[in-house]
Amino acid sequence: MIAVQDGENRALAWVRRLLQQTLAETPEDDPRHQALQDLLALAEEKGLEAGPLRLLLLLAALGRRYLRERFGPKAARKAGQAVFHLPVDLVASFLGVHRTTVWRWAGPLEEAGLLRSKTHVATAVRGGEAQNLNTGTVWAVRLKPGRARFEHGDLTHPWRDLAKDLEEGRTAFRVIYPKGKRRKKGDQTERLRPERVSLELLVKWTLGIREVPALDFLRPAPTENPTIEAAFLLAEMEAQDRPTVIDLLSERMAHELGDPHSRRFYAGLLWKVVEGKLSPHALVHAYHRARAAVREGYARRGGAFLQHLLKAAA
Repeated sequence: MIAVQDGENRALAWVRRLLQQTLAETPEDDPRHQALQDLLALAEEKGLEAGPLRLLLLLAALGRRYLRERFGPKAARKAGQAVFHLPVDLVASFLGVHRTTVWRWAGPLEEAGLLRSKTHVATAVRGGEAQNLNTGTVWAVRLKPGRARFEHGDLTHPWRDLAKDLEEGRTAFRVIYPKGKRRKKGDQTERLRPERVSLELLVKWTLGIREVPALDFLRPAPTENPTIEAAFLLAEMEAQDRPTVIDLLSERMAHELGDPHSRRFYAGLLWKVVEGKLSPHALVHAYHRARAAVREGYARRGGAFLQHLLKAAA
């Protein structure tokens, strides 16, 4: 208990020192001046129980660790700020709050110039089409007095290969809800509570190490209606579940490709995935292209077009 209290006292002292030094360097007519005064008063009144200060301390700790691991101890000691990428849902999970609370806490910090945050957008190919997707949040947090700023490269940097992470199930959602948000319990649907993540996991994600719980949680339940992305999981699936899932998937594929009498053909493709004779990535990619072609009228027989795409990719 003494060690915990000592750590909290040192952390609060660092926050106060940062606020006081930044305030001393900020002109009184600067809008940040009042925001810094408000944060300093909050530190005196509530200490680290104040949400904005808890958020500042966490992001500063992550920023310093990121710099140390990426560029070495000297860079971490000298840097005035740190810029890193991390989904806000993971930050919220560690703090035990909702993501909207994180944004609310970030507001006073941004007004004071100690923090900047921006949603990072990258182009990824999904379903055969290029889409702009949100990959997470880029954070700029002050480690020393000054004003948090982004450079152009901070927002255009390829922080994450989201398409690959989605294919492999390496998402913040899977970390927080390893068994999904809901599960069947008899005739009732039970809402599951989110998992609390560790500080080490956050550090790994800032470094691009997308650690998630064991991927066996992704195994579709036979009572559910799996999507084509379940093809990535077929090889690791329990043997007794695999026939049911393949049956459901082949029926879905036949229906969506306008080929209701060819379920055995699609089931055969899925069994090839299980046997390692067909790449699940190739099948999923070709399937999405074929489905789009059927919907847009470019292909009348989705199965034949799918087979053509698979042969062309082989």
